[in-house]
Amino acid sequence: MSSRPLALAISVVIIAVIPLACTSETEGPTPTATPAATTAPAPPTDAGATPAPTAVSEPFGRTGSLVADPGVRAQGVVPLAWPLPDGSVRLYYCGGGGPPGIVSALSEDGLNFTPEQGSRVELAGQIACDPSIVEADEGLRMYFKEQLPQAPGEPPVHIVWSAISSDGLNWQVEEQRLALEEECSNFVSVPSAVALTDGRVRLYFVCNARDSAIASAISDDGLNFVFEGILLEEAVDPDVHLLPDGTYRMFYTVWNASDAEPVAPTIIGAATSKDGLNWNLEGVVADAGDFGLEGLVDPSALLLPDGSYRIYAWDPTGGDVQMIVSAVWGPPAR
Repeated sequence: MSSRPLALAISVVIIAVIPLACTSETEGPTPTATPAATTAPAPPTDAGATPAPTAVSEPFGRTGSLVADPGVRAQGVVPLAWPLPDGSVRLYYCGGGGPPGIVSALSEDGLNFTPEQGSRVELAGQIACDPSIVEADEGLRMYFKEQLPQAPGEPPVHIVWSAISSDGLNWQVEEQRLALEEECSNFVSVPSAVALTDGRVRLYFVCNARDSAIASAISDDGLNFVFEGILLEEAVDPDVHLLPDGTYRMFYTVWNASDAEPVAPTIIGAATSKDGLNWNLEGVVADAGDFGLEGLVDPSALLLPDGSYRIYAWDPTGGDVQMIVSAVWGPPAR
């Protein structure tokens, strides 16, 4: 989740040790092959489409079915679940009381994770977090946010960077990819990248902390992006998936930073789209109360073989104790 007036910033995360389903650290990273590509049968139908912002308004009802997984997946914040070819899952996240920057843990079942040694991505003197990954010609490309130091009373500045890897463990930081001063008031955060079937990459992200909006930008090469527009209002933390039938599903956090007395976000919603730009709200997927928590943000969904999703998220209200939890969500019939 992005930094906001609420004390949800993850500038420094010091995690208290609590019982959880994480085993001890492995001896070191073991290179793995990149996941097999998943392609849709037809290119996205966004030619000539113009984004029409959709406002997320509460209350709105539940959709699908949810079963919370017991226990905690990892100590950290802002998870990204990435499937590996052998069926295991690598969880990228920040914090956890270990190395700085973006770290990772490995699991055979998506539930019990073993932290991997070292950091995956660091930026000297800056905060690097909120990873998203797509397949690229060079291997894997990660997009992540850089959070610049913030002086008291000054608005936060977030910029999207990229890094490249051949094995998902050893990453080389590339360059800044997206910084929008005019469109997003220097706040481009929490990227979610989707590789389109025509070779382009669409980047979804939080645009302008004060306006609580999700926007998108498009790139022909995954390196140079052009702003497309605002897609959802009163929503943050996009996690977007291009489905096998060529449609899209987005998971997001319901959030209105302009509230007079903002409270911790507690609701994860879902929306669908035919073109990746214009979205139809599905409803509430999960609530903090489903896990006995006070807050719930930054969803990362992993599509399971039966068509359901395992959704990872974390609670920003725990102070020094940050917990990544998960649940299995079954979408409604379409």
